[in-house]
Amino acid sequence: MPTKRRNRGNNAGKTTPQPPIVAARPIISDGRRPPVLVDIPLVPVEQIDPQAAARIVKSTPVDPSTQIVRHLAIFRILIFLMLVYTYVRYLPHTEVNRHIVDAWFTYDQFFFFDWAPKQGDPWGRFYSLTILTCAVFFGMLSVMGGVNGMPHSFRFSGSVFLGCFAFRFFTFASHFQDRHYLLFLLGVISVVAGGGGFFLIFTEVEPQMTPQLQQSQRYRRRILIQSSEWGAITLRLQFAVVFFYSSLWKLHSDYLQGHILRGHLVGFDFEGGTTRQPGLWTVLEAIFGPQLFQCMGIGGFLMDFGMFLALVFRRPSVETVRSFSAWTFLFHVTVAFSVGHRLGYSFSVMCLAGILMFYPIGGGTKVDSSDDDSERIHSPASSKSQSAIKQRIRSRRQHSVEANLVDWVHRYATDSVEARATRPQQLFTLAWLVVQILIPLRMPFVSGGNFPFNAKGYRFSWTMMMHSRQTSILHVGRYNPPPNSGIQPSDRIVPLQMFYLIPECNGHSLQRKDYMPDRAVSAEDPRTLPMKSILTEPQYTFITFYPRYIVRVGGGMSLVLHQIKPESCDGAHVAVSGVHFAKLNGKGAFCRMMDPTVNLALSEITRYHRNLWEQLWGVIFDVATPDYEIMFPSGIGSMNSKIEKHRASVEKRSKGAKRIEFVADRSACLASRPLALWPNGYPLAVMPLEAPDKARLFITSRENTINTDDAGETNVTITAGNQWDILDEPKTTALKMKRPHPLTAISVEVGMVLNGGGRKPGDPRCGETTEEDVLFALIFMS
Repeated sequence: MPTKRRNRGNNAGKTTPQPPIVAARPIISDGRRPPVLVDIPLVPVEQIDPQAAARIVKSTPVDPSTQIVRHLAIFRILIFLMLVYTYVRYLPHTEVNRHIVDAWFTYDQFFFFDWAPKQGDPWGRFYSLTILTCAVFFGMLSVMGGVNGMPHSFRFSGSVFLGCFAFRFFTFASHFQDRHYLLFLLGVISVVAGGGGFFLIFTEVEPQMTPQLQQSQRYRRRILIQSSEWGAITLRLQFAVVFFYSSLWKLHSDYLQGHILRGHLVGFDFEGGTTRQPGLWTVLEAIFGPQLFQCMGIGGFLMDFGMFLALVFRRPSVETVRSFSAWTFLFHVTVAFSVGHRLGYSFSVMCLAGILMFYPIGGGTKVDSSDDDSERIHSPASSKSQSAIKQRIRSRRQHSVEANLVDWVHRYATDSVEARATRPQQLFTLAWLVVQILIPLRMPFVSGGNFPFNAKGYRFSWTMMMHSRQTSILHVGRYNPPPNSGIQPSDRIVPLQMFYLIPECNGHSLQRKDYMPDRAVSAEDPRTLPMKSILTEPQYTFITFYPRYIVRVGGGMSLVLHQIKPESCDGAHVAVSGVHFAKLNGKGAFCRMMDPTVNLALSEITRYHRNLWEQLWGVIFDVATPDYEIMFPSGIGSMNSKIEKHRASVEKRSKGAKRIEFVADRSACLASRPLALWPNGYPLAVMPLEAPDKARLFITSRENTINTDDAGETNVTITAGNQWDILDEPKTTALKMKRPHPLTAISVEVGMVLNGGGRKPGDPRCGETTEEDVLFALIFMS
């Protein structure tokens, strides 16, 4: 470029021709070569030929730094569309019940329930409809990126919608889903990062603009690009945290051996089937055998961990993004195919959309050793100039725009000039990362490493498609009724509930006929609470998976029964205790999960009256108040290692049995609260396998001898009100170790007597025990 010089001597007073004024020099790259700086002459607007300007714009390469803005805008559209759909489809928009069921499933750490429209409020329905309408309006406005001409319209509309989403999502704990939680987090990051604006449409620099307006447009564009780059890095970190913990929790033998996946997939076939035709995964298992799910388990872990490694340690480039996209597409299409029809497709869509954030910042330009040769070959400069060029290339390589996540975190932590983010943005990302790491990390510590059973810290920890717990035995068998009963033999489902709550007052149990006669059914023990008819299916599933909320339900039911005032209680306090056995991942024994001697009503009262510090402590570490902890601190599943030792002898002594289930318990608990089963006349056998010395197992059974007249007609009508009263007197039988005891009865209780009939001083109470010491088998005879 010619430069301006002063002439001396004979040329004094003369100057060389002036070059045109040069505007800011944008970085231009074709994606293969290093970025170069191009001088663009700035001429008066009136001298511009519009057609020539259009040709110049068409032939000018696109600035690669704007690619991330477009990708973030597409990502924002997909995420907020899914957020709006999730908000309308899965979250409730009706008034809440302030006294009973709804109040049992709120969060301890969130108080949105107190603000929700209540049933009975004159304006409750109007408020609910208004909130729903406003949320959808602002959600769709966020999809569009806000309003042009209002710089902060997207952040405002997105914040309002996410506030409405959080209001509903964090009102009830039973609505928690990992995929919905991840959607919310991605929406928050998108809002803070600006969401990509309007694809840079309204930040273009037009030749007809004044210099001041052009400068303003360039400034808006730089701000949008910078915030989009920062948002992309933060989103990558969020996905990396999800994949890290998702792969970490998969390092469990049940997952790697395929038991967990088999339980989910084949279980879906069983639950969703309306006919006797086998489901897809049942057919595939019959073809490929159990190795199918083992391969899927190992493959699932490798894919999750591989994506974590790619996100954290690979520097995004044009080459790496292709392999990462193919890997992500393969994995999440497989997930969508296998369980998408039951769990939804939103998680797979989110992760596929996340591919856009892995595209390199700056267009993926990369300087390698070949650049030195090309500069030397094509440059007419001297060797000294070539040395300067190579030094500049090396410097450019060292100060590359893009980096892996480890380098980005280091840049943010050290406030490096390469961070390409303001200090508040850097601190936001670092604080966000720390919180997202610590919340899931607390799970193994607060649960004592037993989180597959007690689920302490399980939520917000990215435990998707992990452990399952079975709380009932559903067996299809042949039922042979008593002679002359008028009931025909048939195949039927025998549901043995291993999880139930028992209300008591004045030292005896209440029956359903005393407080809810319309909720009594013949297939369930009338002494238990009718939870399946009081709670919705998601609520019942929730308390079986998160036992901590059993306290809320038991305490709430105690209050309801106190208001009903059953005559048999005579105004006395209604206590509620719980029996909870669960089988983990479809293998092992049904293990006792909670202390049956704790009064859930008193435990709920103490929980409700905690001060703020105790409440925060309980939320963070997932603990109950002292003396009212229902979960065992350790030892759940400790008897599973002895099952295989006894399996052969059980099968040998129970020839012809259709099914065998093992039950593990603690002697102090079984002596305090027997296990009550309701086989309803189905033939069973109980076989003791392990028990402490000087402990004696026994069975108490009740049959129903139906009276008939001379013509063989039954003269007793079985109703919900008399299903317990018409049972025969109880029969108690002592059990002998390793010998099956067959019986056919309506009600069966398995109990234990310790040390000749009483607990001695110094013996641990049920809640103080540290391991299981009782094992017996339930044998289904037909």
